[in-house]
Amino acid sequence: MSSDGVYVTYYTSWAHYGREQGPEDIPAADKLTHICYAFADIGSDGKVHFDPKDPDIPNYARQLKDAQGDKKLLLSIGGWSYREHFRGPASTDDGRRKFAQTAVALMTDLTYDGLDIDWEGISSADSDNFVKLLQECRKELDKAKREHSKREDKYHLFIATSASPDEYRNINFKEIERLGLVDYYSLMAYDFVTSSNDPEQPNYNGTAGHSSNLYKSTQTPAATPFSVDDAVSGYISGGVPPSKLLLGMPLYSHDFADTQGPGTLYTGCDRGDYDEPSPSKAWTGTHDFKNLGKIIAQPEWAIKSDGEAQAYYAYNETESLMMSFDASPTADIKGKYARKQGLAGGMWWESNGDYRDKDTKDGYIRTFMSAFESEN
Repeated sequence: MSSDGVYVTYYTSWAHYGREQGPEDIPAADKLTHICYAFADIGSDGKVHFDPKDPDIPNYARQLKDAQGDKKLLLSIGGWSYREHFRGPASTDDGRRKFAQTAVALMTDLTYDGLDIDWEGISSADSDNFVKLLQECRKELDKAKREHSKREDKYHLFIATSASPDEYRNINFKEIERLGLVDYYSLMAYDFVTSSNDPEQPNYNGTAGHSSNLYKSTQTPAATPFSVDDAVSGYISGGVPPSKLLLGMPLYSHDFADTQGPGTLYTGCDRGDYDEPSPSKAWTGTHDFKNLGKIIAQPEWAIKSDGEAQAYYAYNETESLMMSFDASPTADIKGKYARKQGLAGGMWWESNGDYRDKDTKDGYIRTFMSAFESEN
């Protein structure tokens, strides 16, 4: 386990299925400090629970404990699919109390070490309620610590938060810090631009761009509506101590169909690694980092980069396809950037995307760690 940075990755409840990933396959596990098990859901009354349609989820959660029990394990609640389930319970005292009590009860039943709250899409109307929800969680976590007197460390509370200023400005970081509620903030500095092949989705068409660029581009500004650096600066100026900020990174790509490249229009996306064959299904157009090499090594693909934005992409002129991704050099650059900014370390979504240690010890996560620690 690392004695330097704070290193966090997510292990998903669906990893066993199409991805065929067991908890023993988590990359760079010997250097990770925390692993988040994703995701638990929230009932309309605030009760935190696993999806009852998949009775194996609790078993997988316990298998993670068996395989990686020397790391701090966090129960992650919410995520994109369950994002709308927070708002109702968080708006009432009873809902917040139920949420915190059942979340901590599930966490302690799994013998985990804390909670990770992933409420995506927080609005200005949710701002006060989010702080109150975190207060209730902190209270229950501290109560659980007192009841488990043999535990040396406190129970941890992380929150995963957006890189969009329209969202993170709705989070009262200064109040959260004043109350001492959160241990670390996982900045989801990715998915800046996404695509879908579903005409019903807002990202079916638009402007192709970089999904996790470090800086904005003055040459093709339309390709960089957001940047890692802008988000980091926004968090710090908003009251988040750099030493509590984790730089989130993607272990997957985004592709864009019918486009001439960054800053130009696109329509739809190609089929991703885990998308169903039928295009009637909504495709994500994403590929794992570990699979990118064999795709872009094909002769029709040309690897390119925007040096100003510190962003890599590949373009297939024959099929008018663009793929945005973090390359291995990106991991090195971001590791050095995070250290220079005084950040706590890194976070990755999600662990299946990187190379497994049995295949290579030169994956994305380890490259970031090496760069982060080399700047010591």
